[in-house]
Amino acid sequence: MLEWRVAAMGTVVAAVRMAQAGPLVLFADHLEGEAAIAIYRVTDYAAAIARLRERGRLAIREVEIPPGPCATFSLSGARLGVYELTRPHAGEHLAARASMRGAQPGSFLGRF
Repeated sequence: MLEWRVAAMGTVVAAVRMAQAGPLVLFADHLEGEAAIAIYRVTDYAAAIARLRERGRLAIREVEIPPGPCATFSLSGARLGVYELTRPHAGEHLAARASMRGAQPGSFLGRF
């Protein structure tokens, strides 16, 4: 079920709920590569980044996502990421923004 879909700054991002429990699956048309990125929430972003760097993960790409700071990296060919939830109401804000533009929760993804 579509939770929200936002088109801005030349890109489209959508969040889909695959089951009643569990994480949202995000689709974004601006990412490079074909493989998905599994992004996990951590309680202390700075500490997680420090641990990754201590363990030799130097190619870390830091970005901002609506819920908070995020970093992506590769490990044995897998694309992974971590983020800290610093803006807990970001999902609600995006859902409200999407509904104002006509995308209703539960609707089809459209452009994806």
